[in-house]
Amino acid sequence: MFILLFGMASLHAQAAEEEPPPQEPAKQAAAGEKPAGDEPANPEELMNKLELPGITINAKERYIDVESEVCLDGGGLECVATVPDAKEHESIVKVLADPLHMHLALLLIGAQPGSPATQREVGEGEEKRWVFVPAHGQPIDVSLVVMDAFGEMVEKPIAHFIRHSEDEAAFLEGEEGEKKKEFPTSRFLFLGSHLIEQGEDQPRRYIAKESGNVISISTFGDEMIGLSERFGHDNEALVWEIDTDTLPKLGTFVTLRLRPVFE
Repeated sequence: MFILLFGMASLHAQAAEEEPPPQEPAKQAAAGEKPAGDEPANPEELMNKLELPGITINAKERYIDVESEVCLDGGGLECVATVPDAKEHESIVKVLADPLHMHLALLLIGAQPGSPATQREVGEGEEKRWVFVPAHGQPIDVSLVVMDAFGEMVEKPIAHFIRHSEDEAAFLEGEEGEKKKEFPTSRFLFLGSHLIEQGEDQPRRYIAKESGNVISISTFGDEMIGLSERFGHDNEALVWEIDTDTLPKLGTFVTLRLRPVFE
């Protein structure tokens, strides 16, 4: 809610700066203009006035585009997207936008955040133990918009750019016993990361922006967008790498598309 109010306040301030000087109704009518207040504001127009650098909101089709850059040309993955100077050594792209603004943009098109995976202590005495609590949140289809061999911009699901590590013996089995190397899903969850208080009169910290866990494959517990299942070194689930045959070259500018799924 804090993020949404902050964004709407910024939108209101910008709209106020751009508003033309008031005219008398008679002069407006003479000029063929409708008096202000006759029609409600168009939500799509208001979104277009909201300045979120590096982010484009498609309110009609309900998705957001984020300017990004390919930041890895090979190796294992723990993230799909990170921020500059964070986890570029294990992410497909770095986003050229503020993760806080990405969160706000998703809220504006109706996506609802849940919470990252965590562990919770249950039971008492000798029966006390820690249990894994799965992540939950709005489903988000993640894709990249890239240029194909014919110079056309095409949208590809993020799984298209991820494969099972070649040096791992245990491949996923597909139909008819064929080895399936592609990442099993392009559908992640809007988890929302965490906002942390810093004290009176201090802005709250958005943890995913600091950790770089913007879209994560591995389960860190602070990611903005992640998976419901647990992926980590402890359960030997991090066996994924960039598919160098499909991903554009290092340094290529691409568009990260986040499309919430509304049941």
